[in-house]
Parts: sequence; structure tokens; C-alpha cells
Amino acid sequence: RYMQDIETHTIIYLRQLLSTRAIDDPEVATFLACWFYEETFHGRALARFLEAAGHTTVERQRSQTSFVQRIEDWSTSLVARCWRGFVAVHMTWGAINELTTLTGYQRLAALAGHPVLSDLLSRIIRDESRHFTFYYRQAERWLSQPGASRVARLLVDRFWAPVGTGVQPPEETRFLAGYLLFVGLVPQGPQ
Repeated sequence: RYMQDIETHTIIYLRQLLSTRAIDDPEVATFLACWFYEETFHGRALARFLEAAGHTTVERQRSQTSFVQRIEDWSTSLVARCWRGFVAVHMTWGAINELTTLTGYQRLAALAGHPVLSDLLSRIIRDESRHFTFYYRQAERWLSQPGASRVARLLVDRFWAPVGTGVQPPEETRFLAGYLLFVGLVPQGPQ
């Protein structure tokens, strides 16, 4: 459910990006259209799987934003307007998010052992891999501008958090991280 909700939440991330200079780059703007379409359908496919398996999905009213979210949106837009190299940060951030998401899906497929879910996740993984490659190559390009890597590093170090942090309740984020990182790796019960 966590991943289904976050994939569906992509429209909020896109809304933030549309108010930045990232859309001034034709390659980035074209990619964002494809990225949004694919991420939305990842969420829909995961929702269909969950519903078929008898689980509820997260229904969230995405048009309402919190005060904190509005401040974050305004801050992002302001930084983007004031600093031409903002796209370097976005592309770096996107590469990190896509790689962690891709890795999370790979781990979930390995842990789940469910043939339908594994097939669905393998399809999503292909898209996430393409998304990561795009973000990574664009980050490499944009980070070559003078000072861009230093500022991008500072912002990522200070503000980056795993995808879904701040959207999901903290206990859900902890559960997901624990499940994907430690299940099967830590001995269970007395030895």
C-alpha cells in the first residue's frame, strides 16, 4: 500500500516541478510527461493488485495541501527562480529517488514470492530503471555547471529523505524500511 500510494502521489511532485525552471529544458519537460504517465499507472496497477488480493488501498485527497507543504512548494519555487542550477538538484534528487524505489521493488519481488506480484513488479522495475537512467544522465550533465555540484550536495545532504517521508505516517515508513532492509537478513527467533 505504501508504494501504491506514493506512485499515485506523483501528481503532487509533478505539481511542484511545474512551478520550476525544470520545465524550461525540452528534454526534461518531455521526460516529465512520460514519467508522470508511467508512475500514475504503476499506482493504478498496484491498486488493482491489492484490491484483487482483498486489501484496501490508500485513498487520499490530493488537492488539499498542508501549510507545511505549501511552504515547501513556495521554497522550492523560490530556489528554482533564483538559482539557474536548480535543475541539477532536481535531477540528482530524482536519480536518488528512482534508484531507491527501483531497489525497493527488486527487494519486494524477492521477498514476496508471489508470481503475479513478481511479474507486475518486474514490469514496474523496467520503467523505474529507465527513469533512474534519465535522471542520472541529466544530473551528470547539470552538475558539471560551476558550483552546481556543491549546492546540490548541500541541499541533498540537508533535505533529502526517502520517498514517501512526510506523506506517509512515520510508522509506515519505518515498517517499509525494516521489511525491505532486514526481513530475511536477520535471524528470526532463538538460535
